[in-house]
Amino acid sequence: MTLSNAPLITEPELAKFLKTSQRSIRNARQSGALSFILIGRLVRYRIEDVNVFLASAVVTNDVQDNVTVNVTASPRSKRNGKVIGFLEKNGMAA
Repeated sequence: MTLSNAPLITEPELAKFLKTSQRSIRNARQSGALSFILIGRLVRYRIEDVNVFLASAVVTNDVQDNVTVNVTASPRSKRNGKVIGFLEKNGMAA
């Protein structure tokens, strides 16, 4: 086990930094797209895990049509029978 000098951040702090809702952060965590640390019942995020999550969400214009983002939505995220992923729900997917 190793300890890092990087601070752990909370869900509200991460939501504020990404300018999104805490629910969106929670959805990403529950879908497995965003790694987290569980300390008892407390959920915390490492900066390096957030960076990996953000890097996986990058879409470039030249390959936008061929990009498949591997993010699953929660069962409650359905619109007219279509499952809406985290990135699409937050305007980040093509």
